[in-house]
Amino acid sequence: MKKKKTRQLHMLVTVLIRAVYFFAFPAAWSTGFSGVKYLFTQIHSGKPIELTAFLKVLIALVLYTVVFGRFFCGKACAFGTYGDVLYEISSRIAGKMKRKPPRLPKRAGDVLRFLKYAVLLAVCLLCVFGTVIPAKLGKVEYAVDKYGAGAINVYPDDTVAGYTWNEYLDSIYAATISDGTATAGAVYWIDLYGERATAGYHYNKVEFELNNGLTKADNAQNVSRYAAFYNEDGTLKAGKYTVNVYAEGYDTVTAEIEIGITLADKKAVYTGEAVSIDEAVVSGVAAEAVTYTYYSDEACTAALEGPPTEIGTYYVKAAVADLCDKAKLEITKKANKITKIAPLSKNLKAKNLKKKKASFKLKATVKNKASVTFAAAKYLGKAKKYVSVTKAGKVTVKKGTPKGTYKVKVKATSKETAAVKSANLTKTVMIKVK
Repeated sequence: MKKKKTRQLHMLVTVLIRAVYFFAFPAAWSTGFSGVKYLFTQIHSGKPIELTAFLKVLIALVLYTVVFGRFFCGKACAFGTYGDVLYEISSRIAGKMKRKPPRLPKRAGDVLRFLKYAVLLAVCLLCVFGTVIPAKLGKVEYAVDKYGAGAINVYPDDTVAGYTWNEYLDSIYAATISDGTATAGAVYWIDLYGERATAGYHYNKVEFELNNGLTKADNAQNVSRYAAFYNEDGTLKAGKYTVNVYAEGYDTVTAEIEIGITLADKKAVYTGEAVSIDEAVVSGVAAEAVTYTYYSDEACTAALEGPPTEIGTYYVKAAVADLCDKAKLEITKKANKITKIAPLSKNLKAKNLKKKKASFKLKATVKNKASVTFAAAKYLGKAKKYVSVTKAGKVTVKKGTPKGTYKVKVKATSKETAAVKSANLTKTVMIKVK
């Protein structure tokens, strides 16, 4: 009775272990075998062996087997589980039909047991000495697909001698995308009509999905987005992405794609007309129109209907696919300029000054119309005793001023307006009393 319970417990644990590995890690065995293929293919092509995801899984499985023996093959391998389930079904069917399940003779079983080693040896030899057809990518670009998912699209180059487009795509067995810190992406074969497929002909491209296709709102509830590739606001991280494509009988293809959008800050002078930000620089993205949204606040919550016309500081977002960048747009007042102060010299007669004071008016020429005020910036010599300057530009020479030359540095300042900045100009006004 005790032995029966032990067997039942052992069977239950085995079923649970197999169920966990079958549903959680179904591709562990195939990924490990892909590591074997990658290893020997690299040796054949004379390329360096890198620590890819396939090789990491292979090393992990080897270490796992060294420590735990053939536990993986007997209990964890999804392919082995699949075979055991089929055997169990066939045995039960045979039992119901009161027939014994077919069995190989013991001698034949002993011989065939070594066949797996011959198959492994043949595969390794083919990887080393077989023909590897060169392959390369024609175009790599980023886009948001028709299902709303951000994806890197790979277009194979079918001009390479030795293979055709469909044959190459049919031979792809794995692919990865990495931004340097993480690798992710579901792989889809896209036909000429833009529909996803996993088999067939007339392929257009291979699509590597970088997110799950859910909206930002959906992801707030169901966080299954590949977070390593995205910013907190749901936009794709700009930078370099590496694409690796593995195809049976073809060279492993590696390509880099620089994905990004850059929007530069801009300063513009007020003209009364709408001011648009300069075009964003986009790289690695399929040809799509860039959308620009203008805001009156830095948090980008108060959107404008279009480019601003008034003086102020604004913020602009440029978006394409699910890439986005923000820049500052400043509309400043016009610069003004005082080009001339006149007169800069004045001759007066001393005999007239004995009877009464004398005065004359300064005038300033301004580029953009604005009122001007004057002030004595500095009196030279004895000028302060006899000469005065008002804001209106009236220069007065006192009664009784003796003969001589009097100099005053006069500063003219234009008034700042809603559209024009202030300006100033300083000149020396010379008064000769003869």
